[in-house]
Amino acid sequence: MCGRFPPIVAPDVRPRSDIWNETEVHAFPFMRKEKGSAMTDGLWDKPVEVMVESSDHFRCVASSRDAVAFLMTSWPTKGGKSFSAARRACLAALDGKIADAQAKLVFVHAADEAGILKR
Repeated sequence: MCGRFPPIVAPDVRPRSDIWNETEVHAFPFMRKEKGSAMTDGLWDKPVEVMVESSDHFRCVASSRDAVAFLMTSWPTKGGKSFSAARRACLAALDGKIADAQAKLVFVHAADEAGILKR
């Protein structure tokens, strides 16, 4: 079902170090960088399906880059701790600061909290 929509094109953005604070790392311990992790292509092992506008339309988010684009263009309500944590985690994964699997966990948590995660 993930092939129904064209891929999301994300702007080329990089995280600012001043917005990555220790409070969020402690609140979401899985956001800590794993030792030896390096910059990757950002692809996730399995895509995450999220609702778009209504429960009839879904979009596949298959990478940290897709997640950033979805967060910035299609997220139902911008703002809040989960939204901000997901955005920072995905940007950090693109920059190689944390593992892509960790960014995916934060994104899934935020999508679930926003009520747009397909179950």
